[in-house]
Amino acid sequence: MQHPLPPKKDSFLAWLVVLSAALFFCYEFIQMNMFDAINGELMRSFNLNATQISDLSSAFFWADMLFVFPAGLLLDRFSTRLVLLIMMGSCVVGTFLFAGAQSFGFALATHFFVGIGDAFGFLCALILASRWFDTDRQALVTGVIVTFAMVGGVVAHTPVAYLVAQMGWRHAMVVNGFLGIALWILMWWLVQDKPKHAVLTHNEMVKNHPFLPGLWQALRNFQNWAAGLYTGLTNLPLMVIGGLWGNTFLREVHHFDTASATTISSMLFIGTIFGSPFFGKLSDKIQNRRAPMLWGAAISLALSVYMIYGHYDNFWLAATLFFALGFSTSCQILGYPIITASNPAHLTGTALGLSASLIMASAALCQQFFGVWLDKLSHGQMVDGVAFYSAKMFQTSMLIFPVTLAASVLLVLWIKEPKHEKKMILQQPT
Repeated sequence: MQHPLPPKKDSFLAWLVVLSAALFFCYEFIQMNMFDAINGELMRSFNLNATQISDLSSAFFWADMLFVFPAGLLLDRFSTRLVLLIMMGSCVVGTFLFAGAQSFGFALATHFFVGIGDAFGFLCALILASRWFDTDRQALVTGVIVTFAMVGGVVAHTPVAYLVAQMGWRHAMVVNGFLGIALWILMWWLVQDKPKHAVLTHNEMVKNHPFLPGLWQALRNFQNWAAGLYTGLTNLPLMVIGGLWGNTFLREVHHFDTASATTISSMLFIGTIFGSPFFGKLSDKIQNRRAPMLWGAAISLALSVYMIYGHYDNFWLAATLFFALGFSTSCQILGYPIITASNPAHLTGTALGLSASLIMASAALCQQFFGVWLDKLSHGQMVDGVAFYSAKMFQTSMLIFPVTLAASVLLVLWIKEPKHEKKMILQQPT
């Protein structure tokens, strides 16, 4: 006979396991956002324009988008720990290969390969969180996981830019690869699939659920689509400005030097480091997801307009603006607990994978659109052998952010507040 045993709340081991898994997501965020620090070096090494550098950066997101849905299916069926270690290892291999790339095509292929691993990083941490924490803590835990990722975003800016300045982008990527090896060893040591002696109930064991009906159930759940699209649209300033164009925008439009521009751009991620646990804690405390989502998106919309048209040549004013935008857009983390609460436990990975594919597709399309539009506006202007883009060109291209953030505000009106969040049942034989 079996009796339900509630999961432990906030145990040290639970935090240790989940945050160790979040190191994978943190490492992937370095790979995702390092182009903002090295895009000038890459453009010179491979003689690239804005469209091509956008293609190179967005290859990561296309890989993520293509594989994140299959990743959710795999994680519903196999050991999360095993999948995490395999995919983290593949990311490290891809990073070393990228460091040695001698052609644009090979660099594109290796960055795509690294992006495949990112399809698994966030999902692994979320699924482990759903097993180690009760659902009334899910928003806070999700916020902390995202905070770990934002640390990777910060590392991808000033520290990476410093390494590139000291040893060149190729050697900096080799250091990046060795960092990945160290994190892999730490995850191998600490990550566990579930609490000791706990087993999943029959309702949560995916082997008892046919594949196609479960897939169809996730696809026809409007909450998955709406929450996933909201998260993707709200995340775009971080992905496009923080991940690729922030440094160039600040140098060309506001005339900051490279070191200052890189630091200011990284403030988007520092803002998200503080904002993610804030929104998670606030949402858990008031037991409401939609209100913080609505206010966060609305404030982000106003800040994005000022980012485009405001005058902020002062370093601290610019840093404060980017911090505030990162803080407000971190409301996007609340889409994940809505998805978790809106699907059966055995479809958690599938539903999160579907939504994550929307998020990464939004980032990939926006990065490519931004680069193509810049090139269209510039008509091939060159300065010192590098493509040149004026303030007006950037302002026109960046209008995409107020549009997408306004759409995210409207999407909140379509998302339903979960009436109750399911609690995971753990059992042990007696």
